[in-house]
Amino acid sequence: MKLIRVPSKLQSANDVTLRHQIQSHAMKRYQQEAKTLQVDIVMSLLCGRDTFVLAATGFGKSRIPEMYLDLLAKDCRGRMTGVVVVLNPLDALGNNQVEEKTASGIQTAGRP
Repeated sequence: MKLIRVPSKLQSANDVTLRHQIQSHAMKRYQQEAKTLQVDIVMSLLCGRDTFVLAATGFGKSRIPEMYLDLLAKDCRGRMTGVVVVLNPLDALGNNQVEEKTASGIQTAGRP
């Protein structure tokens, strides 16, 4: 099994440098500053940690795997060599949204 390769300059970077690299990359790609939690999550992934994210709609979760993949080492043709699995449990998302609305006093139909 091949492991995901993180470029050596990122592997050897301290937290401050790594954070700056991620933020710079996000600004270049999205013309928008990355949120602190987005950067923290990408740092966690680059350090090889299993990572789970549960955040509200509109937070910018979809950018996290894009930011991560873009920072991974490329093959000799410049192609990405990693795979990122993103789980999107729509039932759980719907349930969370119903719970949030119910908690804020909005009448809902559906679970829970």
